[in-house]
Amino acid sequence: MKINKKNSFHTEYQGGILLSVLLLLSLFSFLFITALEDYQSQSKFCYQTQQLYIAKTMENMAWTQIENKLLTDPGLLTDPGEFVFSTGNVQYTITNGDLRMISTTFSGVFSVKNVENVNETAQNKENQDNENGKTDQ
Repeated sequence: MKINKKNSFHTEYQGGILLSVLLLLSLFSFLFITALEDYQSQSKFCYQTQQLYIAKTMENMAWTQIENKLLTDPGLLTDPGEFVFSTGNVQYTITNGDLRMISTTFSGVFSVKNVENVNETAQNKENQDNENGKTDQ
């Protein structure tokens, strides 16, 4: 007795799976590249944020030293100068009472700060410190 293949529950495929495999491979490749780019951008963002915080910290330390020098003798800071730290350096120039600081870490320039009327700013800070010292006593 001969079995009719058209009526049976079993069907035979007569095609390749090349197209399905290529689509699956391209999908996984796209997902892998997307995950890799996301990791790379997060890593770069974290590194740059860390370098920015280092530059801002150096800038604040340099500003404190400049402020102390201005309060003791304002004539000391007429020439451009540089503060060297273990993580980078801060270059400063004072022209017409305006301060310009450039913070540079060992991986690049991360911060430029301009302060207008640096002498007035230092005097205001000293006055505030004196007022705070008087009220604390």
